[in-house]
Amino acid sequence: MSLATAVTVLGASALGLPVSTTHVAVGGIFGVGFAREWLDRRRGSRSEALPADETRRRILVRRSHVVTITAAWLVTLPITASLGALACLLVLWVTGV
Repeated sequence: MSLATAVTVLGASALGLPVSTTHVAVGGIFGVGFAREWLDRRRGSRSEALPADETRRRILVRRSHVVTITAAWLVTLPITASLGALACLLVLWVTGV
């Protein structure tokens, strides 16, 4: 996983795209989980023979975690931009520029 994250971040950096190693790693984990779930569904009949509790347990990616992390990512940018602007204004006000 670390190698895939490093290659993705280096590739994005070479293209001039700003990416976060944390975002790339978490996105990769979610992607692998969703791919495995999709493959299990395609195989079909094996999981239908399992009890309902076991089938539910085998869902690899908790949808609530995806929503929570996505919301945090969407909120992070405006909040950090606002804090940066406030810090800049504070420095300008203190220095009298």
